[in-house]
Amino acid sequence: ETPTGWAIWINHGNGLRSGYFHLAEIVVPVGYHVTAGMPIGAVGDNPSDTDGRHLHFELSPVDRYAPMDPAPFLIP
Repeated sequence: ETPTGWAIWINHGNGLRSGYFHLAEIVVPVGYHVTAGMPIGAVGDNPSDTDGRHLHFELSPVDRYAPMDPAPFLIP
């Protein structure tokens, strides 16, 4: 757990990883292979703020923290 709640990074095997933050719980163990549509956690909030329940999503290279616009990678 971090000061902003539970977090998960998923390595997509193509040099990119997606991050899911402010989770209330995580339902998959570290190293578990996940597939599209599989639950990975429950949406929570940022315990150090009062911004309510929400999911913070990021896309970043695996080798460094450098968030990028995920729109070009999302399926319409």
